[in-house]
Amino acid sequence: MSMTSREWRGLPRAAAAASGKGRLARSMGSEMKRKVAFALLMGIVTTGIISFSLMTLNVGFSSEFPRLWLRSWAIGYAIVIPAILLIGPRLQAQVDRLFDKD
Repeated sequence: MSMTSREWRGLPRAAAAASGKGRLARSMGSEMKRKVAFALLMGIVTTGIISFSLMTLNVGFSSEFPRLWLRSWAIGYAIVIPAILLIGPRLQAQVDRLFDKD
């Protein structure tokens, strides 16, 4: 006999933890935090490299370079992070489906 979600909410915290439900919720939360942290850090690295490279090629080094580069980096980062968080899971699902066919 399975329990309803209302019954789960009525269980004491210790009983829920012993049943594994608390552990599952924590692991799902930590997995999401891990993915968001990865997206944020990967965004910093990739936008930094790309903006630096393109600014160097297009503008060259000048007294304005640091200011222009940081501005470009910030704009790129603001664009990339939502894209990673919104598009990334869909792309991951497609890759998973592609490689699960084997």
